[in-house]
Amino acid sequence: MVDLRPVAYVIGRILIVLAILMMAPAIIDWRAGLENAYAFVASSALTLVVGVALALSTTNALGRSLDTRQAYLLTAGIWVLVPFFGAIPLYIGAPGLSLNNAYFEAVSGITTTGATVIVGLDDLPAGMNLWRGMLNWLGGLGIAFIAMIFLPLMRVGGMQFFRTEGFDTFGKALPRATDIARQLLVVYIGLTVITIMVYAIIGMSALDAESMALRP
Repeated sequence: MVDLRPVAYVIGRILIVLAILMMAPAIIDWRAGLENAYAFVASSALTLVVGVALALSTTNALGRSLDTRQAYLLTAGIWVLVPFFGAIPLYIGAPGLSLNNAYFEAVSGITTTGATVIVGLDDLPAGMNLWRGMLNWLGGLGIAFIAMIFLPLMRVGGMQFFRTEGFDTFGKALPRATDIARQLLVVYIGLTVITIMVYAIIGMSALDAESMALRP
């Protein structure tokens, strides 16, 4: 039997971070006086409760190393569950998509596909467009973020999680996932900041520049 506790623990921690990030578009819509802010607050609360429940109920898995099967399950769990919770604001808030369409939109963002089922993007609340951009940004950051923040807690040294994503890690110069993750993170954030600055220079508002820079 595969021990699912380490997998559930990491997913719980990821959901906690996702819940915290939902508060950014909530604040944007709240400052604009839009009721859509409450959709983000409710989504954040639900995601936080589930994430905390998973993390607390599997705390005894902290420090256990992940084997290859668990790493594959973790990969699958992330790609299935994170878009589901990321879709909740799209379902209960503007644009009020069906659950299927909301999940499609979130999967499109997390996988950085860029496809959308929403008509009239310019009419969406600013917070919702920011959230769509954040899903794309988080999806692009993806494995690097997870490896750097969470996997060291599970004593994952080496490249097994990267192998589950199809990376060829044999014979590479950097032996640890965290080393690669840290360098990718610096480059990723740097390119994002530069893109925001370029959009601002050509006349975009700060919020529009951020939303555009976060998209693929």
